[in-house]
Amino acid sequence: MCNFEYMSKEMTDKDLKEFQELLDKFSEYPIEEYEPPFLELCHYSGERFEEICSRILVFFFQPRNRHGFKYMWFRALQMAVNDKVKENEQWEDSDVYNMETRTEERTTAGNRIDLVLETENQVVVIENKIWAPLYNDLKEYRVYVETTYKKIPNQRFIVLTGHSLSVDEEKKAEDNKYVVVLYKELFDKVEKILGEYVSKCNQKYLVHMLDFMQTVKNRVNIMAKTELDKFFEENYKVVTELEKQIKIWRDNRWNARKEAYEVLRSRLGEGGWQVYADWCLLSQFRDNYLFGIEALFEEGKDPDPIAEFHINITMWQDGRRCWGKLEDALREDENEELKAAKKIYRDGKIWFEVCTIKKGTMDYESYFENLKKEMEKYYKLLREVVDKMKEKGDL
Repeated sequence: MCNFEYMSKEMTDKDLKEFQELLDKFSEYPIEEYEPPFLELCHYSGERFEEICSRILVFFFQPRNRHGFKYMWFRALQMAVNDKVKENEQWEDSDVYNMETRTEERTTAGNRIDLVLETENQVVVIENKIWAPLYNDLKEYRVYVETTYKKIPNQRFIVLTGHSLSVDEEKKAEDNKYVVVLYKELFDKVEKILGEYVSKCNQKYLVHMLDFMQTVKNRVNIMAKTELDKFFEENYKVVTELEKQIKIWRDNRWNARKEAYEVLRSRLGEGGWQVYADWCLLSQFRDNYLFGIEALFEEGKDPDPIAEFHINITMWQDGRRCWGKLEDALREDENEELKAAKKIYRDGKIWFEVCTIKKGTMDYESYFENLKKEMEKYYKLLREVVDKMKEKGDL
């Protein structure tokens, strides 16, 4: 009974060796549990996300805002640009305290410039591209700025992007006097000089700023190939075959448990036992509130998928106000396993793990008779506990 082959018949020792080598190699990669920053929880997507980032950037670029970083972000941008341009095109320091900042400034043709930073002697135009292609009419933007701000001597044009531009996009930017700055390059400069401001800044906005930066980094990293990405690409054929064999293995174990539940159900008498979602054997009875017993095989490391069996006494959501009374009644029972049962709250129900049975060296016939005996025993115990609760008026 339940004698399943957990790998497909085509599997060979060579395949298994190849899988083991793959797993050994995979274990060398550090896997960290992902903790999303708060802004990422908002699930802004595409252009909407870029718009949100533009608003956040404008807030931090404005030195008079209450974040307390003054002109740190403008200074970081200046440093990032100066790393890119020739010596005679270096961005010199200037008075930026009276800076005006805007987002979505409309051009003559009705297009929108993402960010505009304006001082008495310079205007900075930023096209914000986290991952979208550079489809914008940069020439029209440049002509608009050169016309509208012709009295301002210094005009700077920047593409701020999360990814490297294509050759055509690079040429388009260069032809229209735009300097391409990666988000990583800007953030590196911010982090380099942050220590000069951190003690006097508004700590609330420091948290928000770091969260924003991490969110953008995460978005950018989605597009970048990690070492783990390269690992899967290099081992794609073996990984795909391993996935296939894991599915066969899981399906066989699942089917073994399904078969075992049906065998058990056919042997049980009182209790109206049913196989629930191929996941467990369930006995329910309603006395004002829904009680029951869930009995199931536990997935574990044992090669035999039905080697360990758990019996739980369960009370569902509609009896929440009686959970405490149920626990008291179980603890008062003479059965030591009921008194010591572990209590768990989860998924809108409470249950008590009253019994664990392991197959060990038993043959299947003895094992199933033992399971049947224990299930019927706990059904009767629960029935008695519920009847006592009814007599006390606890139900």
